[in-house]
Amino acid sequence: MSGNATKVAIICEYNPFHEGHAFLFRIARESYPGCTVISVMSGNTVQRGDFALFDKFTRARAATACGSDLALELCYPFSASSSKQFAQAGVRLAMEAGADVLMFGTLADDPKSLFDVANVMKTDEFNRRLGEMAKADPGVSYIKLRERLYGEMTGLELPKDGNSSLGIEYILAAEELSSENGAKALKCHPVKRVGSVSATQCREAIRAAVDSKTELPPEIPPEARKILEGAKIGGGLPSIGSFILGFLRIAAFNRAERYAIEQDNGIRGALINAASDAASFEEFNAALPTATYTRARLRRELLDMMLLPDIPKPDNLKNHPPLFTVLLDANQKGLEALRDMKKSSLLPVITKPFDCRKLSDEAMKAYRIAERADSLFALTVSRGISPSALIPNFKKMQ
Repeated sequence: MSGNATKVAIICEYNPFHEGHAFLFRIARESYPGCTVISVMSGNTVQRGDFALFDKFTRARAATACGSDLALELCYPFSASSSKQFAQAGVRLAMEAGADVLMFGTLADDPKSLFDVANVMKTDEFNRRLGEMAKADPGVSYIKLRERLYGEMTGLELPKDGNSSLGIEYILAAEELSSENGAKALKCHPVKRVGSVSATQCREAIRAAVDSKTELPPEIPPEARKILEGAKIGGGLPSIGSFILGFLRIAAFNRAERYAIEQDNGIRGALINAASDAASFEEFNAALPTATYTRARLRRELLDMMLLPDIPKPDNLKNHPPLFTVLLDANQKGLEALRDMKKSSLLPVITKPFDCRKLSDEAMKAYRIAERADSLFALTVSRGISPSALIPNFKKMQ
């Protein structure tokens, strides 16, 4: 591969891979002829605080079949973090992979307007006032506070779609991280999203198709459909609802024992309270305090409670850079990009099971945390999934 070939990174979940993702690939190749497309892809947990529909290797293969060259994993807990933490970790990984351009979709009529929003949000005044508002209203979400403050300062509304919200965080993270230690600048390239079908609608359509044993929806490209058809599907958090309720009730007993000295009225306490009288996961879900916290934040906190019980402040972990990544899939062009990455980056890339033995002690701890997430995801797959299917083993590298 020529050292001058443009590398275009796309931070993604492909949950599932659909035509909107394929459109981004086409725009990348039209805008940067001869480029290498690098997918920085969430593993088996996703940013909305849930488990993916298909396992990470299946989703990466579907992406490669449709035009991705290299898929690297953004592991838990970064994959199930707030938009800011998710963006920071994803951008860091894209830069470690040697990306020149970060491309992402937006529903904004003028994609370039996201840069104007970012220019306001990076000012000292905005961040000072946002911090003051967070202290004054600790129960209000970061997203809502940010919307309120931006409106007060500009008289304008923020884009409402999640893609745009993440895109703004990508721009801020790329500018911040590009200034660190003389790092190579990462150009952000927002693209107007096409089509009206969302990933949520695609997931619902796929589940319906599997239940009725009919074809997958037309929004799934033919090349991806061949890989996804017959693949085992995870059921998400509801599929392990009994496990979750049992976990929270144990937490309630533990809290009762030390209630006199450690009362939790925050988000974790709210989750425990919602589970205390719930006879089913549906009742638990209905009792969640969504007026105070978004469902995504509640789900992320629930995952952290189950997967990071020995880490009292998960945000401290999520605010650190990723300590490793996993090779999910690659074609020949992607393997060449991976070789370039290994020359320029010290970030460990796991390609087969024994690679984890080469990790530092700190990175090994992070790897074990990601393994916990994979193990919990495996419980959600109704037809069962072999542990070996979730272990890195990229034979093309050998």
